[in-house]
Amino acid sequence: MKKLIIITILIFILFMINTYMTRKKDASIEHNEMESYPLEDNESEENNDNIKFHIKGAINKPGVYTINYGSVIEDAINLAGGANNANLNCLNLAQLIIPYQEIYIPNQAEACPIQAEGDNANSLININTANKDQLVSLPGIGENKAQDIINFRKTKPFKNIEELKNVNGIGDNLFERIKDKITI
Repeated sequence: MKKLIIITILIFILFMINTYMTRKKDASIEHNEMESYPLEDNESEENNDNIKFHIKGAINKPGVYTINYGSVIEDAINLAGGANNANLNCLNLAQLIIPYQEIYIPNQAEACPIQAEGDNANSLININTANKDQLVSLPGIGENKAQDIINFRKTKPFKNIEELKNVNGIGDNLFERIKDKITI
């Protein structure tokens, strides 16, 4: 009789553990599925993996949208119903969208804006969108560190410049040297 009680208790404990693990796994799956879709405009931006941006110009549905971190301008155009007689040659469709960014889609009648050569010397380098050559132009950032920055931001764009210190090899001293030369 004692063995039967012990076996029953063990079966009950195993059943409870299995039930707990199944519920935890199901909750994790539901959470991951929710994160893979952008929020609708009227939902709150409680999830830190989403950003708001404004898109206007030669677009079918201009307005303010919420999209996942790591999304690019091409994703924004698609979310806004596609381009409408747009001059997409003026845009880098693979550029990351940053929080609260305003994206202007020029139409076919508009010329692409030309950046004056002197602007590059005084402009800040956006660590979310800069290419390898731009990052290497920063003091103390070589090709390897530039690639580390690019790889790091692929998982999630920087929310502030201080997050650059989370990249392997970028400590307080290096950050102090470049903080006035970078932006997000």
